Amino acid sequence: MASFNFRPRFLNIRMQFHINFIKEPPPLNLVLSPNVIITPNSLVPGQSAKFNVSGTLFNDLFEGIADLRIQFIDSSQWPIGNPYYQYFNESFPAGTSFSIVAPKVDVPSNLPSKYVIEVVIEAQILADIYGCSLADGRK
Repeated sequence: MASFNFRPRFLNIRMQFHINFIKEPPPLNLVLSPNVIITPNSLVPGQSAKFNVSGTLFNDLFEGIADLRIQFIDSSQWPIGNPYYQYFNESFPAGTSFSIVAPKVDVPSNLPSKYVIEVVIEAQILADIYGCSLADGRK
């Protein structure tokens, strides 16, 4: 099991991170980092991984509109393969805990030795991003 969130740089994917909760209203441009747990610990190129994503966001997440996007990115900031998308099948009001599981995310077979995993909670149809977590990975 591996997990991460927004701030890590050049970290082994096995590290665990947690979301920081803010008691005051956030600035309008603040995007929170959801918690992400990846199984298995070490990603294997060409195989699948399970992503458990959870947290509390400042925006409502509407069933069928909000989605989870998972993308692998190389060190030149180019996407590796196609992103994984999954719509939320449940709505979550702002300020309440949410959880979504991506049971089978394909790990690109051409995964380089250094890469970034980007996990985004968004409403792509509205061009809105509600949460984002990034982690540097290494083979």
